[in-house]
Amino acid sequence: MRLFACLLACLLPLTAAAPEDAVDALVRRHMAHAHIPGAAVAILRNGRIDKLAAYGTASLESGSPVTPDSPFQIASSTKLFTGVLLMQLVEAGQMKLNAPVSAYLGEVPSAWRSITVRQLAAHASGLKPTMLEGAQPSLAQAVKATLAQPLASAPGAVSAYGSDDFSVLALILEKVGGRPFPDLLRERIWKPLGRAGSLFEDASETGLARTAEVIPGRVRVYQWQGERQRLHWFRYPPHTYAAGGAFASLRDMAAFLLAVDQGKLLGAARADLWTPFRLNDGRPADFGVAWTVGTLAGWPCTGHSGGPALADVIYLPKERLGVIVLTNQQRLAPTLARAIAAQLVEPGPLATEPAPADPDPALTARHAALVEALARGRAEAAGFSGEALVALPEAARELDLRLFPYGALQRVTFRGERPDGGRRVRTYRALHNSSVVVTWTFTLDAQGRVADFDLKEE
Repeated sequence: MRLFACLLACLLPLTAAAPEDAVDALVRRHMAHAHIPGAAVAILRNGRIDKLAAYGTASLESGSPVTPDSPFQIASSTKLFTGVLLMQLVEAGQMKLNAPVSAYLGEVPSAWRSITVRQLAAHASGLKPTMLEGAQPSLAQAVKATLAQPLASAPGAVSAYGSDDFSVLALILEKVGGRPFPDLLRERIWKPLGRAGSLFEDASETGLARTAEVIPGRVRVYQWQGERQRLHWFRYPPHTYAAGGAFASLRDMAAFLLAVDQGKLLGAARADLWTPFRLNDGRPADFGVAWTVGTLAGWPCTGHSGGPALADVIYLPKERLGVIVLTNQQRLAPTLARAIAAQLVEPGPLATEPAPADPDPALTARHAALVEALARGRAEAAGFSGEALVALPEAARELDLRLFPYGALQRVTFRGERPDGGRRVRTYRALHNSSVVVTWTFTLDAQGRVADFDLKEE
């Protein structure tokens, strides 16, 4: 481990001064378009770090620049560490993924008796989100409050994103590991890598006063409101730390992902991180063990975003490709890492998959124009009705931020049509010049206008 840490320390600085390239150009375009003061990007390929770059300003008050060592708020990307920590304890024989939570918590309500550790890590426990008011609770107090709530769904029935699962998981990790959660991360992840690693601000509020730990060099978080930047950040209570709230630098995040890629932090158990959890009806959930699972242009990928785009980590296990993007702009969608990664792999199977016969090519052409207009945030209201028309102004702004990194559309192809009551539902696949594939679903009213629409990156 010591030798690995020394080699890593020697390698990382050499990648920071790479010349301007297509990735730099994409990042700078997106920063200008989305009002991002500062960003940092790492690219990992085939067991080494190819790029480690910083852009822009960490603090608009001081004017200090972002560096590879600037700690960013990574929000829910903290779950990447939680998943590795959990699997380390499993690999060491100290825990079992499919064990009931009662094996570690003791007596629990009868409805909880079938909840497993793996269901917690996949947001599939069925726990009902708990709103805690008043003084800041301890982790044990927060879990006690969650125990008192009825379940929102049967364990394993659905995967519903929330932090209560990870508060319960954190208490189990602390009981098994014998130390507070931040200490477990420090001892089991960062110390073997020779890195200072993740920090937590431990913020609290009393009346109008807020106090927090000093995090040297931290990157301030902003939100573009109207025509100006405003400070904007979320306070993570300590009982939610397994779900989010860590500060970490690009260099730390790159060291962590490289160690996962090389099997330095986990052996064969690392595959569980990105193996989809199977719900009760057999459907795959969008989570493995704390890590998200999905596809990039048809290739399997994993990782986690946070903030929603203060941090975004994408990893393609088969290609051994990882992309890390950190920013300090709150009002964004986590798409920049996906856009970068898509440019670094071969076109996925979705890009070449033959399209089915189109029963209405003229309608497809009109909808292709709508897709392009929505992607640019400029769709005309005349083509929409109902919920889609009401949501159009805000949706256009959000889609502009979300889809801009993917670049211009190359083509939009028909994928299928089905009836839904008295309405038609049409599905299209849009290929961008970054090779990102976005699937759009249009629900049409009796007059053929778009009454509802949805999209998903694939």
